[in-house]
Amino acid sequence: METSSRVEFCLRSWGANSHGQLGQGHVEDQSEPLLSDTAALQDQTLRCVCGGGGHSVFVTENGEVFVCGQNHRGQLGLGQHANIPTPQLCPSLKQSVTNVACGWDFTLLLTDCGQVMACGSNAFGQLGVGPKVTHSADLLFVKCLA
Repeated sequence: METSSRVEFCLRSWGANSHGQLGQGHVEDQSEPLLSDTAALQDQTLRCVCGGGGHSVFVTENGEVFVCGQNHRGQLGLGQHANIPTPQLCPSLKQSVTNVACGWDFTLLLTDCGQVMACGSNAFGQLGVGPKVTHSADLLFVKCLA
């Protein structure tokens, strides 16, 4: 008889949640780990999870990106600035993402072909796209100089 060797994982979140960054569908702080029952991440295997100042980014094993939380500087990369209380798929991505880094009001994504994409605040040049861009709700390619 064969048995499945697949390990089941679950996502729990807790902490500050004033912008919906825990992805629980509300904005109340959570002092104990709460199981996430969000439909968007059900049956997804997560490759990595990262949190910024008030937002969270989830990268699935197949390279899709889900985002939630504060978005006043466009740090969710959704092309708009509304806060999102539950994880939402980032539909503008055409590349598969392998890793993510979040900071205060910005997000950096690494694609499977080695490109870096950035969104959010660029007040201190953290997006790597030059000083003319103050912030971006759209994902921007970072041009790396060799």
